[in-house]
Amino acid sequence: AINYLHKNNIRHEDFKPQNVLIHGNSISLTDLGLRLELSDDSDFTTTGRPSAWTIRYSAPEVLDLEPRNRATHIWSLGCILLEMVSGLYGTSLSDLEEGFQRSGDGQTSFARN
Repeated sequence: AINYLHKNNIRHEDFKPQNVLIHGNSISLTDLGLRLELSDDSDFTTTGRPSAWTIRYSAPEVLDLEPRNRATHIWSLGCILLEMVSGLYGTSLSDLEEGFQRSGDGQTSFARN
């Protein structure tokens, strides 16, 4: 699913486990209503405030409102995989402001699900 997005220059705005459906050997990505096009430059970066996203699966550059690229999807996928295999999830945040503070301080935390 991520490969398809990247080949078609689409940035998903809300990677989280609830948007990943697994049925047998098939995996589908849902909630593509929250997506933007990646720009046409060589790095495939985009900027600006995302319209909606789940903080604990967001890459640091998303929280800092910095340019994002394909690696942002990989970060979010890594957070989802960490949660799936370990029962831990990254940056458990109570609100957006805390997310910006932690991101700027370089703090990372993991909590047991």
